[in-house]
Amino acid sequence: MIDIEKLRKAKKVKRLTFDEIAEQAGVGVSTVYDLFRGETTAPRVDTLERIETVLGLRGECSDAGSSSVPSLLPLSKDEAEPVTLYRTAPEAAKDAILRLARSYKTP
Repeated sequence: MIDIEKLRKAKKVKRLTFDEIAEQAGVGVSTVYDLFRGETTAPRVDTLERIETVLGLRGECSDAGSSSVPSLLPLSKDEAEPVTLYRTAPEAAKDAILRLARSYKTP
């Protein structure tokens, strides 16, 4: 579950418009608007992280830590390590990590 009130308070404190949040986060303004209205209940992890970063709330708005997507299966230590690395990576490295992950073929 996403803490929409925390998002709204941070938006008010930062005095940002939906357009400004969208531009700084690199997402569509409709995505931001829908998230703040509660229309989007499970945004992509990277989308929520980008919006949280703009608002100074990194990892604080979802009850799943920095992931808004609930885990369907428990991850082994080996499976969890790349997820942890991604979540803690600098923003500049995340796109490269995602490109690399998408290049792998699953058996």
